[in-house]
Amino acid sequence: MNKYRAFGPIALLLVLVMAISGCSAGQQVTADQIIAKMQETAKNTQTSQSVVDLNIALNKDGLKAIAQTLMAANGSGSGTTAQGTDPLAQLPDTASATINTWKQSPDKARVELSKTSIPGVGGATIVYDGQKFYGYLPSSNTLYTGTPDRMDQVPDQYKSLLQSGELQKQIDAIIAASNVTLAGSEKIAGIDSYMLEVTPKAGAVQNLNLPPAVQTEAGLILKDAKVTLWVDKDRWIPLKVTLEHPNLGQLTYTVTQMDLNKPIDASQFTLQAPAGAKTVDLDAVKSQAEPKSVTIQQARDAATQEGWKLLEPTYTTGNATLVEARQVGTDKGSAFILNYSAPGSNFSVVEGKAQYDKPLGNGTSGVPDSASMKQVNVRGTTGRVFSPGDGSWTVLAWQEKGSGAFMSVYGKLSQDEALKIAEGMK
Repeated sequence: MNKYRAFGPIALLLVLVMAISGCSAGQQVTADQIIAKMQETAKNTQTSQSVVDLNIALNKDGLKAIAQTLMAANGSGSGTTAQGTDPLAQLPDTASATINTWKQSPDKARVELSKTSIPGVGGATIVYDGQKFYGYLPSSNTLYTGTPDRMDQVPDQYKSLLQSGELQKQIDAIIAASNVTLAGSEKIAGIDSYMLEVTPKAGAVQNLNLPPAVQTEAGLILKDAKVTLWVDKDRWIPLKVTLEHPNLGQLTYTVTQMDLNKPIDASQFTLQAPAGAKTVDLDAVKSQAEPKSVTIQQARDAATQEGWKLLEPTYTTGNATLVEARQVGTDKGSAFILNYSAPGSNFSVVEGKAQYDKPLGNGTSGVPDSASMKQVNVRGTTGRVFSPGDGSWTVLAWQEKGSGAFMSVYGKLSQDEALKIAEGMK
């Protein structure tokens, strides 16, 4: 999913539509005054209920060009999967959805995907009750639950959007990073509206305080993005938003119903699993997937119970010794990480019947692309090995003959040293 995180800045820009306001009609106002009134109502709105039509037209050739540019900049390959397929080719050219939303200050929300052209996601519902989120997917009859604070893969800047106070800060940051101009007046569905044009300022990426990992992607995308916003002259709420980008395509967001400060039944912020639904506790899944410390004997015993033998190096560089053993549980079994250390030499062995490749690479940057790894003979089978140009670290991976266990050796090693460690494992 890394290639899709570049859409995070676009989502943040669209948060402008959340800033809704109220004032008398017919005034001659400036863009700044319109935005100020929208922010005022956002602060004074305790509840909102809306129905929105969303339409997306993708420029897949442009998306591919952006993806290739980003991957080339990061040294991460061609943009195809290890199987040679192009993920962008699997996306639809157009997509549409009708979204029902209920929000209650400070931090409760419900979102229902009532209609959509995308197969398998119609009827999806997400509820956040202020502490946990619940998501139901009818196509698989599955209810997902989780606690945002435990979702460590989600950047803090995006988690904060669940909090109304933080949301207002994000809106303020977006406005500060944008040039907003009043382009005229138009009728939207018969309603008199102001039309605002929003374009990013120079240095918008820094003003948005985005995670460093996505700033390069954000800069490439934001510089050509244009947002047009139509604001109801009477209620000062957004009636329509379009986002256009020459390489991404166009997104149109049209409000067909919006009610402010009307009571919302508390039941809207609960979500029960329907009869027969499977429940997936994402907190428990995360806890299970987190490595836990074990003794080497416990690792041997667990592997034996799963029907395979834990292999251990008989040769180590610099006489490195085992300093830690960790176990990772998955729904397919366990994987074990054996960490070895000596002055000037550190490496790890990862093995298990369940493939666990998170720590592959140098532990921080990972393996750039499977196509960058070359084939080698190791332990009577064919494995893959990769080292960067400076040879500062190596990753070697293979599937063990006989047991079928997935194995890897990685760390501050040369390729020859990694192969020697692998060949000596018993």
